[in-house]
This record gives sequence, C-alpha cells and structure tokens, in this order.
Amino acid sequence: LGDSEAWLVPRSGSPSRLTEDHRLDSSEPERQRVRGMGGHLAHAKNRAGDPAGPLRLWPGGVAQARSVGDADVGKYILPAPDVRTLPLPAGGCDVVVASDGLWDALYPSHVAAALRQTKSLTPEGSAAHVIDRAINQRHAYDCDGYLQPRDDTTVIVLRIRSSGGGGGGGGQESGGCSCQVS
Repeated sequence: LGDSEAWLVPRSGSPSRLTEDHRLDSSEPERQRVRGMGGHLAHAKNRAGDPAGPLRLWPGGVAQARSVGDADVGKYILPAPDVRTLPLPAGGCDVVVASDGLWDALYPSHVAAALRQTKSLTPEGSAAHVIDRAINQRHAYDCDGYLQPRDDTTVIVLRIRSSGGGGGGGGQESGGCSCQVS
C-alpha cells in the first residue's frame, strides 16, 4: 500500500513479490483509474518553474494512488491494498514488508541474500541488518553528523518456519516477526 512493498523470500530461489506497485510514475492502471475519475496528474515544479520529482496527484501532491490517510486528495486515493494468496514454501520463508527506503536502495534479490545470511539472527536482527545495508547503499544520511537517514526506512520481517519435524542437522533458526524503523 502506498510506496511500500512486500516480498516472500524462500530459503532458496527467487523472491516473489506479494504487492502491486501503486506509484503513479510506474503504474499505468492506477494512472488510468485516477484520470478516469477526473484526477489531475502532474509533476511538482522546482523554483525555476520546471517539472521536478515523481508524477503526483493534485490536490494533495501524493505520488501513489493507494494510501492510508491523505484525505486531502479525496476520492482518488484508495485505502484498499491488492491482495493475493500464495502457498508457503515447504522449508519455510521470510516475508519482508518495507517502505521505499529499502526497495529504492536494494534489489529484492539483494534483500533475500541478506536475510539468508542472517537467518540465525532474530527477525529484529535481520531487519536491522537489511536497514543498515540500504542506508549505506544509498549514502542516505543527512549532512548533519550522518546520524539520521534522509528517507524513512521501515522494515518488517516475518520469519515463517516449517512445522514439519526433522529438518536435518545445522543450526537452530529462530522464528517470529519484528518491525525495525530507521
């Protein structure tokens, strides 16, 4: 919903996207829906009067067509997410729900690799590790002492493990979920 995304990360193989993109810049179906309702789409303007930044919906100036809140945009913004059902991988998986601060910095395959490297950590530890990678990848700190990220980077890791006994040797893995915000 909004500029957040969710991905299912199996223990091996490629991650699967669980959400649809609702950014007006990249979602033709959402642009058509908003225009069909009479919404006005345009870029914001910089000080020189030139178009700048992502495509936005006016009034309000939001850059995504689905969001919680943003009442000033009225009927054009939907609070309803896309929903889909997927079977869980037999060996367990992680589900990552994160804001654009993560996905604009790292490819889903890189997030999957980071989660697999930290599978012995708690979900909180894995989320903190992924946030650190994203912020460092983007050099996304402000210039005031490099202490605060410029973009919010919120990551939720849900660690889902198979309930089937056995599992063959190896280390103990922790299950559960955690939300980390930076």
